[in-house]
Amino acid sequence: MADNILYAFYDLSVAPTTFDFVKFLAIAELHRQQNNCICIHAVIVSGLQDGFRKGDLLAFNRGHSGYSKDIMDWRLRNIIIPCCWQFPTCKEVSVFKNREEANEFYESVVTYVYPPGYSVKKPIIRHYLKYIVNAVRSGKDVEYITANEQALVYVKDWIDYNVGDRKPIVITLRELPYNSARNSNLVAWASFAKSLDKDVYVPIFLRDTERTLTEVPNELEDMLVFNEASFNIDLRTALYELSYLNMSINNGPMYLFLLNKKARGLVFKMVTNEVASVTYYVMSMHGLKKGDQFDSFLPNKRLVWEVDSTNVLVREFNKSCKEIGD
Repeated sequence: MADNILYAFYDLSVAPTTFDFVKFLAIAELHRQQNNCICIHAVIVSGLQDGFRKGDLLAFNRGHSGYSKDIMDWRLRNIIIPCCWQFPTCKEVSVFKNREEANEFYESVVTYVYPPGYSVKKPIIRHYLKYIVNAVRSGKDVEYITANEQALVYVKDWIDYNVGDRKPIVITLRELPYNSARNSNLVAWASFAKSLDKDVYVPIFLRDTERTLTEVPNELEDMLVFNEASFNIDLRTALYELSYLNMSINNGPMYLFLLNKKARGLVFKMVTNEVASVTYYVMSMHGLKKGDQFDSFLPNKRLVWEVDSTNVLVREFNKSCKEIGD
């Protein structure tokens, strides 16, 4: 093995098959730079329960049925692995469905391993938001995501055809059956979209991937929806980069624009007290309290600590347009 490559181990015994992987890779990239490694080799290690983290399937199915190992495998192939290519210095990916084989590989990597102190026998968690917050507050740059050049070509063609000379406003929705209190307020988002000056702006909706091929909600009838970008991470990142403004509630995909220097973004509904993972208490554990911002992201990125009601969406949109100034 090359001794100047950073091997970043994302261990599914302690980490989820979600966009949390993006945060993990951002901090891995920071670690790569600090150690002068030439690139990242992402290593995905199988978890202990059907290849994933113990309790994840139970959590997904709480209050809903239908989540299975097949869905988790789909997330691994279609979210985790493609996210690697959004980081230009991530050059290789290895996926180990067998922890013994992963351990053999680990023991052959003798120099640079991330997280520091990681081993297959003693995995370490590094996907939490607090690592991003701590890095930003210490003056580190974590906006490493860059859209693929060919994806930018495809998305520009789509925008030229559907939007023309107007400004694309990308709205990313959450529509999941589990922890549904976190979901986007479709009525409010649709009302906001209809309020925009159609001669200047075009709202583009990105539905939740798991709902994209289902019946279109009444609220989204006659709205422009970019289904392909919901399924393709390269297209999604390119769309975020080419948009005039990205808008979302606190949700996994938001990190693809928050950690991209060329993308602007507003994130609403930072807290949902009915959901344990996004309460004020949990946010405080990650180093954020109500009203806090990622200082280095401003003015192009802003957290809005209010629900996604129509008046809040309109107010914050207008504020951002004044800040952007073009």
